Amino acid sequence: MKQKLPRFGTVLTEAVQEGLDSIGPSISDAMLFYIRKKAGVQPDQCDLNPEVYDACLKAIFGWGAEIVEKKILECLYLKLEVHLKIKSGFVFIDEVKRAQKLLDSSGMSVRVSSGRMGNGRRLARKALIVNSKGQTF
Repeated sequence: MKQKLPRFGTVLTEAVQEGLDSIGPSISDAMLFYIRKKAGVQPDQCDLNPEVYDACLKAIFGWGAEIVEKKILECLYLKLEVHLKIKSGFVFIDEVKRAQKLLDSSGMSVRVSSGRMGNGRRLARKALIVNSKGQTF
């Protein structure tokens, strides 16, 4: 079932959740709760800017945040179907903005479709790329 087109922030949040899931399956929910609490937003407000994620991840993981942020960027690029190489010494905020610019300039949009995960506990969202003719990839 297809939903309305989300903002880039929603796709970024999904990439953050997937990147954190790589640490452990229950970690992402706890981390996103912490990030939202630190940012002072309600649980239903999932669209946070990259600066909030960057600051919170660095506060939690210290120098290890770069490893987590790299995984998040890999998830984001996969969702957007862009093949960008993440160089060492990258700046998370700049990389997220670069991905958003690529999406904006490509004439493509991201659509989210819902389904159940294998464990049935949480709805999974899958981002689909939609070109200007409405074709999905």
